[in-house]
Amino acid sequence: MEITTHLMIGVGVFGFIADLVSVYLLHAETHHSLNIRSAYLHLMGDTLSSVAVIIGGIIIYFYDFYLIDPLLSIIIAIFILFQGYSILKQSVLILMERVPVKINIKEIKKKIELIPQVNDLHHIHIWQIDEKRILFESHITLNEDMKISEAENISKQIEEILEHDFHIYHPHLQLEFGYCGNQECE
Repeated sequence: MEITTHLMIGVGVFGFIADLVSVYLLHAETHHSLNIRSAYLHLMGDTLSSVAVIIGGIIIYFYDFYLIDPLLSIIIAIFILFQGYSILKQSVLILMERVPVKINIKEIKKKIELIPQVNDLHHIHIWQIDEKRILFESHITLNEDMKISEAENISKQIEEILEHDFHIYHPHLQLEFGYCGNQECE
């Protein structure tokens, strides 16, 4: 079957322009959303495919080198696989509810236990539900029995530490007094 290179190049140029406009429009938002980054990667692959169609059409027209089409397809596929790996990895980590890499639990525990009224931070659970939101649950043992209004001030201090130092918003904190864990209370 004969390849109509003029049609091939024309369709490639049209696809390239359409894809390039879409890539340009999405580029600014790629750092804010995993979904946008995935769509951007898809459109980038389409743009490269259009470039490959144009290059392939030109090479076939001038040199009758028909193997250029599968060669360019393999190069584009490798690019898409390489770029898609990071998105797939981040998605799997979110779905598995893993502690985000940038979170240091020991550092969180250390900073919160510096609050004078806090004796211990335990039962810590941290997971990520999307590329921005990190959830945090924990129990906090206080040094003394106190009114709810006083305990609320401690909760606010902890929330400020979590928000300011670790970018964790809306934590779930359970304040306790007299918790001894697996040890016998004095």
